[in-house]
Amino acid sequence: MNDFSHEFLAAVVDTLLPGLSATESQAALPAAAQIGVDRQLADHLVTHPQRDRLAQRLQTLAQLAGGVSNFVASDEATRTVAMQALEQMDGPAFYAFLLVIAADYYQTDEVIRAMQWYVDPPQPRGYPLPPFDEARLATVKAREKLWRA
Repeated sequence: MNDFSHEFLAAVVDTLLPGLSATESQAALPAAAQIGVDRQLADHLVTHPQRDRLAQRLQTLAQLAGGVSNFVASDEATRTVAMQALEQMDGPAFYAFLLVIAADYYQTDEVIRAMQWYVDPPQPRGYPLPPFDEARLATVKAREKLWRA
């Protein structure tokens, strides 16, 4: 189990995905914590197959910032410097960490709508299917066998 505070996780995801203001051609993108990505990260720290590596990235980030409370209390520019130091230090491990958070963010309904992407639910929720019409198989069922026994 980890001891990362909700505030720390919210600061981490908002540093990576702070959201964007609306423009003429683009709806506003919400900050990651605003749509629950921090709670998803907390869940990942318990259930994700790479939970130990995720926790290690967070621990390293906290150390680079001088502690969890320092990271939370810092402004965006200071948090960004700590995040860039983590990226420089860890390289591919940082990108794997970022990918977990970005995947959660870009699969939310709020971001999908803001990006004007296809709004049906992504997997694993699946897509609703119409009831199957057995009459569609009539032509296939009427054929002779096409194979040898």
